[in-house]
Amino acid sequence: MANNMLDFIKANGFKQFDALPFTPVDNLIWSQMSYIDYEKAINAMPCGVSALHGKLDFGVKSKENELLFQLVASSARFAGTVVTDYVSEFSKEDTRQFAAVSFLLGDGTAYVSFRGTDSTIVGWKEDFMLSFTTPVPAQTEAVRYLNAAGRRLNCPLRVGGHSKGGNLAIYASAFCDKQVQDQIIEVYSNDGPGFEKQVLSSEGYLSIKPRIKRFIPESSVIGMLMDSDSSVSVIKSDGFSVWQHNPYSWLTEGEDFIYESSTTFGSDMISESQKDWFKQLDEGKRKEYVDLVFDLIFAGNPHTLKDMRTDPAKLMMTLKAIKNLPPEDRSTLSALIKQVFSSLYTGGSAALKLKETAMLELIKAKLPFDEKDTKSLP
Repeated sequence: MANNMLDFIKANGFKQFDALPFTPVDNLIWSQMSYIDYEKAINAMPCGVSALHGKLDFGVKSKENELLFQLVASSARFAGTVVTDYVSEFSKEDTRQFAAVSFLLGDGTAYVSFRGTDSTIVGWKEDFMLSFTTPVPAQTEAVRYLNAAGRRLNCPLRVGGHSKGGNLAIYASAFCDKQVQDQIIEVYSNDGPGFEKQVLSSEGYLSIKPRIKRFIPESSVIGMLMDSDSSVSVIKSDGFSVWQHNPYSWLTEGEDFIYESSTTFGSDMISESQKDWFKQLDEGKRKEYVDLVFDLIFAGNPHTLKDMRTDPAKLMMTLKAIKNLPPEDRSTLSALIKQVFSSLYTGGSAALKLKETAMLELIKAKLPFDEKDTKSLP
């Protein structure tokens, strides 16, 4: 039977950190713990994690998150963890969805955890803004949070998150004050999107780069978006395609993840496609497209993705807004759709060529062919 981080806690929850030092799975646990809503417990913080019973809302993946919390709070490894500095901010006007919380662990370190994208439409728009704006509001807030939390905690730090939270963890660690950056021992991005090239070439990023640990599932989509030049570990998942983004689908064995040697063809194809699409569009065009699409979505006044699925009236208002677009906006939307499909084709061709080249190299390495023989291979 497939195991995940919940099974990791069941199997290893009795081990203190002196017996089992901090692992990559521990990182995923604490990054996922930031998806829990601690709003009702703010006045009690800082407090032990076991003192939070009955004070939490479990948010996206509520069933799994509640079980995760129960296992964490009842394990010898994690029960003494102190929860502190929870912040949650949301603004439709500023297109800002941001949340973070810090955990003081039993090994004398703290894990600063940035929440990824929630189910709000605003959160998803902010994700798309990463393709043409740096920093987005959540990145600015992440730097501010890490500076304040780092000074207050005054201990060695691990910084991490899942999805957009992984992007925020790297960005905040790159652009925080040097005093705080010096406290950071590791930065974790769990299937988080990358960055524009100016971030990757910045002095702050280059300073933190050796401490970055990236994890993506084998069919990663989100973690392959934008550019990233740090090393990556590929994790086996029992999810299908884009649903592998769900961290509860990431497989574990013993004290670690189960790793794969590379990502899948589908993941490579999507990565090539989006990079090709970005090459075709300047930042102004990307912004124009994102604004247009989300203006259409907001026409129905939905708050979350669930509203779009379950409220026919909101969906009808969005469809009506599309129908009533002025001719120039309809042309822009049509061009966007054509760009996407064109990129899927050209990106798919590029990824396929890469796979063919890799396959040929593997054949040449494994079989006693001469160079002239391999040239005739299909």
